[in-house]
Amino acid sequence: MQRTLLMALACGALCTLAACGGSGGGARHSGDEPEVTQYRYFSGSHLGGDQEDWELWRTDGTAEGTARVHDVSAEAASYPENITQIGGRTFFTAWDADSENLWVTDGSDDGLTLLVQAGSEGYLNQLTAVENLLYFVMTTQEHGSELWRSDGTPAGTQMVIDLTPGSCNSHPASLTAFDGALYFSAINSCIGRPGLWKTDGTAEGTVAVLAPQNGSYPANLTPWGDSLYFSAIVETEYGLWKSDGTADGTTRVRGIRLAQQANLGWFTVAGDLLFFRANDGEHGTEIWKSDGTEAGTQNVLDLLPGADSSNPQWLIAHAGQLYFAAYSGGTSSGLWRTDGTAAGTVEIRDTDGNSVRAMNVPVIYRDSLYFGALWDGRHVMWRLQDGGDVAEILNASVYLDNGNPPFVLNDRLMFLAEDSAHGVELWRSEGTFESTVLVQDICPGACSGWEPYYVP
Repeated sequence: MQRTLLMALACGALCTLAACGGSGGGARHSGDEPEVTQYRYFSGSHLGGDQEDWELWRTDGTAEGTARVHDVSAEAASYPENITQIGGRTFFTAWDADSENLWVTDGSDDGLTLLVQAGSEGYLNQLTAVENLLYFVMTTQEHGSELWRSDGTPAGTQMVIDLTPGSCNSHPASLTAFDGALYFSAINSCIGRPGLWKTDGTAEGTVAVLAPQNGSYPANLTPWGDSLYFSAIVETEYGLWKSDGTADGTTRVRGIRLAQQANLGWFTVAGDLLFFRANDGEHGTEIWKSDGTEAGTQNVLDLLPGADSSNPQWLIAHAGQLYFAAYSGGTSSGLWRTDGTAAGTVEIRDTDGNSVRAMNVPVIYRDSLYFGALWDGRHVMWRLQDGGDVAEILNASVYLDNGNPPFVLNDRLMFLAEDSAHGVELWRSEGTFESTVLVQDICPGACSGWEPYYVP
């Protein structure tokens, strides 16, 4: 059985109500007690060695609140993935016998419902919430790879539209919620011609926003204000585009590179700017910004002058500024901060004045930036307090599992890690060395209770 072990930054094999499209019960300030207990659902196993028992678990960040929810497949491990929560319902994909299926649960003992089966040669992915509906991509022998939707019932789980009838596939990708609708890219696998589409969940309400044509390949769909921003190649030019949801209101903001890949990505809104990385063919892949206009879309700073690339990644907004990892020389990326100006782009260092090496998986918790970075050859959790310029280690004896980004649950910082006595398990912290503790050793000893994931 082959399975794809990929996880996006926000969701994937683990999910909370607030993090993955459900209603979080309103805004809270850090330090407030949550109005209701929130749960993180994940694929867990209490068996070690060569035994596999990956099933659906959940946690509220405490030992007593961490338990298996369902044994989906009684005969073998079901490998829950693509966990997405909408309101009080949790959708996920899992295997049963030789078929990957879509399931939903309300978290109760008898609350598990099978919604649809992809079959032995099919697969499901890209679960995306838009208001009270779940959208996903399913590949079947009859229709190929097309867009589906579910209202949480078997009868309400159906294909939205077969954009490429017959043996061809539309391969929907970059599913993104914006202004009450779902936006996605699609391509006719038989003749090419990709385009940008939107849907209200009906066949009649599925229309092209950027007409299918040779080129386009919309990606990096990012809502910002009253527009959806994205990258695309049209007439051989890679560039930044935006749309108000209509064909006439879909325009190119600025072209960035002709004929060759511009490496656009990591779209992140910070303050009143949209940041991303791009390669214009002159400066290499560097950090860019946009205010939504052609003149205001430009390179912030060439960290590695000339054609070399600083390769910005792990972009995250905090206190109106952008933090990111980038190379400026040496073998590891450092931690940088920018306000969108060259003069306001500075490197963050550790308490000894050294570069923070190989920063990744950042998260904001209680007005501070937490992230993984190297220390003595291993990735550990670091902290940059609000407004500070010096990063410090939270706990040097707990080693992060870099495939799974940290998250905040019930006002605690949660992350997957291992130490000298335990495999990959869930840890929690309230921002101090003393409060950084193991939640529960799901798989006792050196085995791992949380399924490892690989982030490319």
